Amino acid sequence: MKISRFALLASIAIGAAVPAHAQVPTFDTAAVSAGCAASACSAAAQAAISQILGSGLTGSAYSAQITLLASMLYSMAQNGQISGAEAAAALRTVAANSTDATQSAAILAGAANLENGNAGTGTPPSFEASPN
Repeated sequence: MKISRFALLASIAIGAAVPAHAQVPTFDTAAVSAGCAASACSAAAQAAISQILGSGLTGSAYSAQITLLASMLYSMAQNGQISGAEAAAALRTVAANSTDATQSAAILAGAANLENGNAGTGTPPSFEASPN
C-alpha cells in the first residue's frame, strides 16, 4: 500500500497532537469508583479534590483535573453505576471547588440534568473552564 507524503505527514501531525490534549488524572479514579459504589460519592469526590489540590496544580491544569472528575462522575451516572441524585450531589461538591465561574456553572447544570433525569446517554457535557 502506497501512502502519499501528505497523508503520512497529516497522520503523524494528528497522532502527535492527541497526546498533548490528553489529561492524566492526578486523583485516584479507582477510589472515586469504589466510594461511589459504596454510596459515598460526595466524600469520594471531596477526597479526589484533596488529591488534586495536593498535587500543587493551579490555573488551567487544576481546571482540567476538575473537568476530568466531573466528567467521570457524570459518565458513571449515565452508565447506571450510580444514581443521578448521588452523582448530582457529588457534582455540586466538585462545582464548589472549581476556581472558574463558567466551569462551575456547567457542572451545576450537569448536576441539574442528572437530578431531572435528562442526562440521557452519549457524551457528557463539556465541563471545561473558560479559556481566559
